Amino acid sequence: MGLLYGLVAIAELILLLYCLIDIISKGKSTVWKVIWVLIIICFPLLGAIAYILLGKNS
Repeated sequence: MGLLYGLVAIAELILLLYCLIDIISKGKSTVWKVIWVLIIICFPLLGAIAYILLGKNS
């Protein structure tokens, strides 16, 4: 069971890093970037999923 939790934690960390790097590298406004980073920091898994579904293409 410990291995499963470790793999899930690593997958979540990779997802968060991917989203944060994608947000920082986009040429959007600073306010847009700060809002998404705050959402992802406050709600890690849900924020990352929301960014991929809603914010990535906006």
